[in-house]
Amino acid sequence: MLSLVALTQGVPQALIMLAVCIGYQQVENYVLQPTIQGRAADISGFFVIASVIVGAALLGVVGALIAVPLTASVQIVIRELTTERRAAVALAHAATPPSGSVPEGD
Repeated sequence: MLSLVALTQGVPQALIMLAVCIGYQQVENYVLQPTIQGRAADISGFFVIASVIVGAALLGVVGALIAVPLTASVQIVIRELTTERRAAVALAHAATPPSGSVPEGD
C-alpha cells in the first residue's frame, strides 16, 4: 500500500519504499516476534520459530496461532515432571568438592 502511494512520486521512490517495507517485515518476523514471544512464554526464539513452522505445516493458520502456547505448555509439563531429578542433580553437584582441591586434614 505504501509503495502505491510512493508511486505518485516516481518509480524509484516506490521501489525504495517497497524495499524498506519488506526489510522491516523480515526483521519483525524473524527477530522481534520470536524474541518477544519467547520472553512472554519463557521459551527460546528457536522453539518459537520451529513451533510456528511445524504448527503452520500441520494445521495452517490455526496451527501457527496455537503453536507457541502449546510449546510453552509442553515445556511447563516437562519442567514439572523433571523438578525432583534436577534438584537431586543440583544437590549432588553441591556436595561434590571442586576438582583439583586438596582435602583438609591430610
